Amino acid sequence: VQQTSVVEFKKNFVNVAKCEDANIRSNGSYWDAMSRCGACTDTPGCIFCTSTFTCMDGADTGPIDESATCSSWTQDPSSCPSLPECEMYTSCSSCTSKKCTWCGNLDQCMTNAETSFVPCEGKISFNDECPSPFTENTKVEGNLVVEGDIKRLGGNIHASGPCNKADCRSSGFHSLVLDGGKFDVQSGGGISMQAGDTDKANTAGSEIFLRSGDGTSTVGGAGGDMLLFAGDGAGAISSGGKYGRGGSVYITAGGVT
Repeated sequence: VQQTSVVEFKKNFVNVAKCEDANIRSNGSYWDAMSRCGACTDTPGCIFCTSTFTCMDGADTGPIDESATCSSWTQDPSSCPSLPECEMYTSCSSCTSKKCTWCGNLDQCMTNAETSFVPCEGKISFNDECPSPFTENTKVEGNLVVEGDIKRLGGNIHASGPCNKADCRSSGFHSLVLDGGKFDVQSGGGISMQAGDTDKANTAGSEIFLRSGDGTSTVGGAGGDMLLFAGDGAGAISSGGKYGRGGSVYITAGGVT
């Protein structure tokens, strides 16, 4: 959708010989269509239909052609809307403060009417709260509850980003996905998982319990496998380093002290 500039808008205020002449120019945008209101209403015997963006023969009582589709109209040039300059604002807060609408997915400011002409998602209008800017760290004190709803779904956790520490691997990327379909963790470095200790008498430390899923169908249901792999080694003497070897898997039971 093309944006109509202030200069282009003013150029549209020209005299027309007959009402339909004001309908010739159109680039498909809301403000291009609305900008013809001035030229239309400046012409005697013409009205501008604001519901269909067309100029037609009429009077203050409406279109002369009673079969014309027009639910709202104006005959007064002063009642034509002036072109807002929403497109000049580049942030959500400055946009909405001028009673414009911010399209989150497009990162653009426009009139609310223009949002009907573009795939605008995440609309933030006047009096709505703009999202907070990115902050490096967000601290949550107390409990964090992420809860889904049967009708509206949700309740998923997706977190990802680059690793910016010196001990990151070459991939340098981490992610955590927890939703109704999977639990997936990827680290840019090492992964450490440890259950809690206890200093209570006659009490064992906390357990780590890993279990594959059951196949509960009586038609071919089978239990899920549990797989544990060490990493591969690609080192070659010809490359100048040590001979590569695959990683090992160590399983050690607890000792007695």
